[in-house]
Amino acid sequence: LVGMNYGKISNCENNAEVGVRVAYNYSQKIIVSGLALSNEKQLGTKGNISDSFNNGNIIVTNTRANSRIWASGIVINNMGDIIRCGNNGDIQTINNSQGTFTSYLSGVSINNDNATLSYCFNNGVISVGKNGSTNFIGGIAYIVKSGRISGLVDTTEMELKIKIINTCIESIRQDDRCYASNGNTSITTYTICEVELDCGESKTLKVSLSDDGYKAEII
Repeated sequence: LVGMNYGKISNCENNAEVGVRVAYNYSQKIIVSGLALSNEKQLGTKGNISDSFNNGNIIVTNTRANSRIWASGIVINNMGDIIRCGNNGDIQTINNSQGTFTSYLSGVSINNDNATLSYCFNNGVISVGKNGSTNFIGGIAYIVKSGRISGLVDTTEMELKIKIINTCIESIRQDDRCYASNGNTSITTYTICEVELDCGESKTLKVSLSDDGYKAEII
């Protein structure tokens, strides 16, 4: 939808599949997202993304060694607020090069710096090229440097994958619920289960169980 968001994105969806293939004769930096590349902060004003969803698959095919890939369902870099958002699309990297590459992948946001992640979910499967790739993956987020996280649900791997930067653990507020079978000890986690969470604006984050497994949605 956008490159850099300095304002507000609300009630938006991406339903298209995003496919990227690197075909140059030199290594590349590939940055792909379902909604925005960066949710920015400028002059004290934070970008806001709310009630928005990525439903399209994201597939990145790498053909050159030493490339770096960043791919996420909602945003790559978050310095603002992401509230009541979710990813339903699968995220996949494919390595067709003769060497190695590095990928950073997440369902919602990769890097969160003094940012808010509230009542967000990931239902998408994240898969990576096995031959010669180094992968850093987060179901909801890969890195949280500082800010606030609450009510986050990842239904695919049965665990909440968040890497907390050690020097900033104290600035993470441990509030509300983060559902996971295995979680970082710096945040409160719970075994995933059927649950309904009031997430404001008369909306609910609902986790339900069917024959296909757990699924999260905002209703």
